[in-house]
Amino acid sequence: MVNRLTCRKSRVDRFIAAGQADGRDAAGLILPAAVGVAPVMVPVTAVCWVLLMVGAMVAHGRRGEAQFVALNLVYLALAVFIAVGRFGAW
Repeated sequence: MVNRLTCRKSRVDRFIAAGQADGRDAAGLILPAAVGVAPVMVPVTAVCWVLLMVGAMVAHGRRGEAQFVALNLVYLALAVFIAVGRFGAW
């Protein structure tokens, strides 16, 4: 039998890891262009952000958190805008 406390903790750990990935992605969108080091990383990070937001929308949808699904959709649209704009420059 599976320990319920372990299952709950692993779910919380997944959400914490996803939150940390959000912070790293945000830094990856801002820092390379601001510092001028490896600016090609900005559109690559934007594409990764799109994938992360799709996963976040699925996770929040399964939990019945419609307001967060809508918020993640806004983030996804911004990331697509950045990716298309930056890849278009190449």
